[in-house]
Amino acid sequence: MDAQVSIRAITPDDSGELERFYLRLSPESRRRRFLGVSRGISATQAERFATAASRGAAGFVAVRGSRIIGHACVEPCGADAVEMAFAVDDAWQRRGIGRRLLRRALAWTNRRGIARIDLSLFADNAAMRGLLRSIPGSVDVRPEGSVEQVELVLPLAA
Repeated sequence: MDAQVSIRAITPDDSGELERFYLRLSPESRRRRFLGVSRGISATQAERFATAASRGAAGFVAVRGSRIIGHACVEPCGADAVEMAFAVDDAWQRRGIGRRLLRRALAWTNRRGIARIDLSLFADNAAMRGLLRSIPGSVDVRPEGSVEQVELVLPLAA
């Protein structure tokens, strides 16, 4: 893990760099993030991600210098549930960035009393499956072809 990498809440000023981050990802990393072929995100999508807090959602970025190297998106999908998605720069994968983003996102959900997290991932996404196994709580996996719908129910901190 690199001490020069910080994890912080996304801000509206991050939209341009977030758009560039998704363009830099390999086609395979974008496919895993968006569950299909993607060229990246548009300026409008980047702005929406960067202003997540304005609509009750959350976003977190892993930053090294001025460069985004990871992004976590947390979107409400009901009164007591959120959907999460993650992407990490190819050069920074398997170096703890996803785990750090996940911890930050879980802290956000815990502060809000949210105990259910929904995720969609390809069944062959071993890295994400490993990350999910590290989370305490119950896991329900529903295969839907090559994609799995995962529901995590977390114990809330007292």
